[in-house]
Amino acid sequence: MQNPASVPDLSTLAAQLAPTLQSLEAQRLVYAQKAQNGIYIGLGVFAVGVLIVLGMNLGFIFLLAPLMLGALIWGITSSNARNAYSSEFKTFVMPTLVSQFGDLHYQAQPGLSEGEFNRANLFSRPDRYNSEDLIEGTIGATRIRLSEVHAEERHQRRDSNGTTHTEYRDIFNGLMFIFDFNKNFVGQTYVMPEDLTGAMGSLGKMFQKMGAQLTGRGQLVQLEDPEFEGMFKVNSSDQTEARYILSSSLMRRLVDLRKRQNNVVAAAFIGGQMYLMLAKTDNWFEAPTMSTPLDINALSHTLNQLSLVTGIVSDLDLNTRIWSKH
Repeated sequence: MQNPASVPDLSTLAAQLAPTLQSLEAQRLVYAQKAQNGIYIGLGVFAVGVLIVLGMNLGFIFLLAPLMLGALIWGITSSNARNAYSSEFKTFVMPTLVSQFGDLHYQAQPGLSEGEFNRANLFSRPDRYNSEDLIEGTIGATRIRLSEVHAEERHQRRDSNGTTHTEYRDIFNGLMFIFDFNKNFVGQTYVMPEDLTGAMGSLGKMFQKMGAQLTGRGQLVQLEDPEFEGMFKVNSSDQTEARYILSSSLMRRLVDLRKRQNNVVAAAFIGGQMYLMLAKTDNWFEAPTMSTPLDINALSHTLNQLSLVTGIVSDLDLNTRIWSKH
C-alpha cells in the first residue's frame, strides 16, 4: 500500500504525547531489565544443571534438560515483559496516534467479530479466529471499521500408529476493513483474487461458476477491463448492479491497490457496505522493540502504518458521495 494519508506533524504530536511517553519510557526500562534478568536466570539454571549432570557422570543427553529449562525460564520472563510493555503502549499511546487521522477511536481487543468475517463470505468459515487492534470512526464522509484478523481451519490426520494429529492452517491473515460504501445497492457482489482462471483457462471459469453457486456468491460477472479481470473474478446476485458498483474508476483503483499490496486483495459489497481484505504476513500496530528508546521518532513506523490504512479511503475514492447516498 502507498498513497498514504498525511502523517501528523511530529513536533506537535511529540508535545501532546510527552508526559505519556516519558512515563512509558520509564516502564520500558523496567521491562527491558526484567527481560535481561530472564537471560541471566536462564543461563544460571543451565550452568547449575550442567554441573549436576557432570558431577553425577550422567550422559551428555541429560544436558538437554537444563538447556530446555533455562530456555523456558528466559522465554517466559521475556515474554511477560514484552506483553506488559505492549499492553501499556496500546492502552496509553495508540488511541492518541489513531485520533490524528480522523474522527477515529482505538481499542486493542477485540477486533472485528467472527460474525462480521463470515458475513463478508469471502473465505470459508474458520475453526479458530482471532482479531485485535480495532480502529473505527469516520474519515471525511466515510464510516470505517478495521482490524487485524487471523482466521484458521482445523486439519486432522491419523498416522500409522493410529494417533490423531491436529494442525491449523491459515484461511486469512491480514487487515479487514468495513466501509460505508458511497453508492446505494441491495444485492451482493464479490471481488475475489483471480487464481483458477489464470492457471486453468476455460476449465477454471467452469470451476469458478460452480464454486460461486456453492458458496452463495451468485453468477460470474464478465467485465470489460482486461487487467482487472486478470487479477480478480467477480460474482454477484445482480449482474447490472455489479457493473454499477464496479465502475471503471473503482476497478482501476482496485488494480492499483493490488499492485501496491503485492498480496491477496478481496472485497465484498453487501448491505450498503464494502468489506475489504488485505492479506499480510507481519503484525501491525505493535509497540517499538524494548531495545529502542521510546520517543516520537520510535513511533514513525506505527504512524506510517496508520497513514497507509486510513489512506485506503482516498485510494478508493470513498469520500466522493453519489447524489443518492449521503
